[in-house]
Amino acid sequence: MKINLDDRKLQYSGRIDNSDPSRPVFIFPASSLSFSFIGTGASVVIDNHRAYWDNYIGIIVDGVQRKERLADTGSRKIILAENLEEKEHRIIIFKRQDSCHIFTIQELTLTGAGNLTDSLVRPERRIEVYGDSVSAGEVSEATAYAGKADPLAQRRVL
Repeated sequence: MKINLDDRKLQYSGRIDNSDPSRPVFIFPASSLSFSFIGTGASVVIDNHRAYWDNYIGIIVDGVQRKERLADTGSRKIILAENLEEKEHRIIIFKRQDSCHIFTIQELTLTGAGNLTDSLVRPERRIEVYGDSVSAGEVSEATAYAGKADPLAQRRVL
């Protein structure tokens, strides 16, 4: 069952251009789409607008997280979940990286019974973060120095 991307049961969070509600554009990292549904699986079609680097989205299905590489340019269908038990599930799709890309969700499809549910509780409070590139998650995917000594720690300041 194809889901309208402006359905009230879908919960968007973050900086998302929704000037066309049928094609939300995810701009800033940690922007997300959350939904609960009864069914056996879900997929999404995403159009990536790549500037540089490999681009990934984060996917959380029933509390289990993974990442999925997006196409360098153009659209790609991504299986969010499949072969699930026919019961209620929760999925979160989120933007992992900063300015190296933006992406547009073009389609969301549910399999099995394929019905969205109203079980997501909308938060009463909101947080707005002011800061620089680190606050925006700029180096959240940087792994080149993970577990290594700081190369500047050996320098002496005179």
